[in-house]
Amino acid sequence: MKNVTTYYCRSNKPVTITDKLGLGLTGSWDTPPEGTEPKFYVNKMALTELPPTAPYPTSGDVRFRPAARMQVSSYDYYLPLGQLWDKQTHLQGDASVYIEHRSASLSPGKTIYVSMQTPGALGSDEFYPSLYQFISKKLQPLPSGKP
Repeated sequence: MKNVTTYYCRSNKPVTITDKLGLGLTGSWDTPPEGTEPKFYVNKMALTELPPTAPYPTSGDVRFRPAARMQVSSYDYYLPLGQLWDKQTHLQGDASVYIEHRSASLSPGKTIYVSMQTPGALGSDEFYPSLYQFISKKLQPLPSGKP
């Protein structure tokens, strides 16, 4: 499925850019499919300070905009940090991911994507420090002499 996430530039014209940026975003839903009871599952090897699971919110803004490996170049390193699964064990999508872009057009870029419901469901005060700890391990200093 082609990603159709749209942003608006200053002239108020729609511009689709997420495919060009290699963000891995894919299909979405505005409310969880009926009877699925989705739940977050955390990659505990990456986000060590978080609980292994958390229920998906049932009230408020419950939109889900997942990422998917198939939307990213096969040359890029793609690591799910959290996934959303339903009670029938169907993957609803990656709720948070880390991508190291190795394809020529985006290399050596790195991307962190977090769907908007993830921090609240896992606890913002716990989620962000755990994410920052993970990110700090992935950052490398620039070679000497470069700003």
